[in-house]
Amino acid sequence: MAIARELVELHGGTIKARSDGDGHGQHVQVDLPSVVGRRARRHRAARRSAGRADDGDSIGSAPRTSHLVVDDEPDARDLIEMALSQYGAIVTTRRRARRRR
Repeated sequence: MAIARELVELHGGTIKARSDGDGHGQHVQVDLPSVVGRRARRHRAARRSAGRADDGDSIGSAPRTSHLVVDDEPDARDLIEMALSQYGAIVTTRRRARRRR
């Protein structure tokens, strides 16, 4: 949990965990700031300063980004891939990380 908290806080977010006691599991909530709108605004500003037309407020006007998703759970991996792809990201998925020798 300490590592997760550190990562979330480095991205400007918050993390909360709670449990109803033994045998009831744990609920973890992670809130991260959206970068999609901010990235799209920067992209439109760069296009205007380069003399190009503004593409409007569509998410699709954001520059394409590449992401590597590593998760051993196929459903989680597919969900993350689908979500990122909807924002125009180029997504590569792997079941596990490759070990360095």
